[in-house]
Amino acid sequence: MDTTSPVQSTANQAPFLTAPVSTPAKQELANSSGANFVIKTNADLKAEEDAKKELEKQNEQVINSLAAHIRKCWEAAKYAKINNKVVDALIRCEYQRRGEYEPNVLNEIRKTGGSEAFLRMTAQKCVTAESWIKDTLLPAGDKVWGLDPSPIPDLDPSLQPIFDQKVQEQVQQIQASGINLTPEDIDNLKTEAENNYDKERYDKAKDAANRMEKLIEDQLLDGGWEQAFKDFITHLTTFPTAIIKGPFTLMKKKLKYEQDPATGKFSPKIEVVPTVSFKCISPHDYYPSPESSAPDEGYCIEKIRYQPKDIVAMRGLDGYSDDNINEALEQYGDTGLREYTIEDYQRNRLENKNIWYSQTDRLIDALEFWGPVSGRLLTDWGMEVEDIHAEYEVWAILIGNYVIKAELNPDTIGRKPYHVTSFEKVVGSQWGFGIPQKMEATQQFANAAFRALINNLAISSGPQVSFDYSRLVPGQDITKMFPWKVWLYKNAPGQVGSAIGFFQPDSHSQELLGIVEGNRKMADDDTGVPRYVQGEQSGAVVGASRTASGLSMLMQAASKTIKQVIANVDKDVIQRIIQMLYDRNMIYSDDEAIKGDCTIKVRGSIGLTIKEATQSKRTELLQMILTQPQLQQFFKQEGLLALIGDLVKGCDMPADEIVYDAATFQLHQEMQKMQQEQAQMKAQAQGQGQPGQMPPGAPQLPPGQMGIPQGANVPQGGQPPVIAGNVQRMENRAQMSAGGGNDYA
Repeated sequence: MDTTSPVQSTANQAPFLTAPVSTPAKQELANSSGANFVIKTNADLKAEEDAKKELEKQNEQVINSLAAHIRKCWEAAKYAKINNKVVDALIRCEYQRRGEYEPNVLNEIRKTGGSEAFLRMTAQKCVTAESWIKDTLLPAGDKVWGLDPSPIPDLDPSLQPIFDQKVQEQVQQIQASGINLTPEDIDNLKTEAENNYDKERYDKAKDAANRMEKLIEDQLLDGGWEQAFKDFITHLTTFPTAIIKGPFTLMKKKLKYEQDPATGKFSPKIEVVPTVSFKCISPHDYYPSPESSAPDEGYCIEKIRYQPKDIVAMRGLDGYSDDNINEALEQYGDTGLREYTIEDYQRNRLENKNIWYSQTDRLIDALEFWGPVSGRLLTDWGMEVEDIHAEYEVWAILIGNYVIKAELNPDTIGRKPYHVTSFEKVVGSQWGFGIPQKMEATQQFANAAFRALINNLAISSGPQVSFDYSRLVPGQDITKMFPWKVWLYKNAPGQVGSAIGFFQPDSHSQELLGIVEGNRKMADDDTGVPRYVQGEQSGAVVGASRTASGLSMLMQAASKTIKQVIANVDKDVIQRIIQMLYDRNMIYSDDEAIKGDCTIKVRGSIGLTIKEATQSKRTELLQMILTQPQLQQFFKQEGLLALIGDLVKGCDMPADEIVYDAATFQLHQEMQKMQQEQAQMKAQAQGQGQPGQMPPGAPQLPPGQMGIPQGANVPQGGQPPVIAGNVQRMENRAQMSAGGGNDYA
């Protein structure tokens, strides 16, 4: 046993005693000293040091276990994206959209010499399709989605006794007034009361749907939806896949102006508030699980680039680890961190960014992970879970080897905030085809013909010259030609003819132009975006497009392809985002007036792709109804008002300020009818004299009392209402029965 030991005071933090102390002396010192000494041997200290190192090692493994899982997923997704040629496709599409040759193709062209021109057919098709889709999905003064209240269910059986009791009370009130009711009358009262009760419930649900719709519109506006969606459409026409992210919460600064009550002056005030946000994600930064066919399958990773100040602002927020944030800033705050991928160089060049890494940028790449993680890893990281063997949907952020954030997916059913679709989808994959891919072969063919055309026009623009160099007088510059130039040459004895010859190369411009034009037509077929969509008329469509009906037929035929694209956007993006916003508001909003059972309707591919033709048909229908009075009896007044309102909306005008709604129109009609009746009564009184004249100052019958007899029982709020028409018929029946007349219901 070791007979020497350092002694450490835990009472007053005295320095170690380094003198050798025997075992009996240790016991005596411990018993006699007034201070509370803890005497440890070297073996004890070594054991404690080893235990401390082991604990630190375990802690490091605990912290890095979740980081290692995310890093493993990142490597798998990154290499799958490379091996499946997705990275190559993204780069080729971007070069083709910009109208540039890829570096390897350009090197081959330069080997043969000649023109390096690029015929930008792809850019033209992308811009045309982009404008077409934006006009359809971002209409001025309108939107392509809406909320409708779900169909009203039948009355709850548990409420039936209460409902029957209220109807019976109304029957008793009517009978107490002297009106006899038959069983048929009672059934009619009950049916009408049920119908009115259903209408009240539907009106309440409709009001809640309108309030929810308004809230979602405000969230989309404040969250930058319009700009994110425009960028998304640009990516949709360009890349194999387009991705939009949202809704997610972002802390944003907002400038508000407050008025001083004393002085009346306004002063600015900056507030940092959580805001529902949206943004378009570059396909270069999106890395889905290799086996997934939709964002909600497996995991997905987004590469995000932060400034150090952005990471500092994350400290103290829920779900973030301040210690790991500080460690990441300590290691990468001054030098930055880049998660390099194979396409970074060409991507930065195409996006006009710095192609070389510079530490002065201090940019820090982070990996935002959404996907399943075992409960054990989450428990090790510090989260509390119910079952360590279960898989949980997690949202985490990794910087280097530090997980600075980890929390369960805030969506109640585990949906990820990424929405993915393609111009042309591929079943079973998140990567489809964009316009550049659909017309890649046609673009290459057209480029080759276009370069040949330029080269041929250049070489055939003037004569070619041949020389017999042995006969030329030395010292002449044969590379320069100009008018009245003198050529010196000599003939050998017996030699005749000129030493200089001229010949004209053949021009094949017409044939090459025909090839280029043929490729332009092929591009129409490849993409489904014909040239007459952008107003260009050529070929067989010239005659058909000269009339409105002919152009409408062409547009309807062309819209079949774009309808499918818009249907993809409707289903995969717009409906998902509106549904997530609806669920979010239903769960977290404190406003109960917006909450109700609603159905989301997205009509982008149905009602707006050929809105010009639809508007024309509506106008024709309205003209037919107004010019043929015999048809008006088959149409509801409310329907005609709705038709006129839609026509006004189609002219980008405020329909609410121009056209009556149904209720206002009905009231207006009743007032006009009342005025006509009063005028008729006045005219009759003036013609018949005093007996029929109304006394001066007699009160006029208010519009709301028309058709309701005096003394009728008007139901109060909270009870199923009784229709006034039924009460009128019952009173008429009672009066006629008392007078011996026939019973006309």
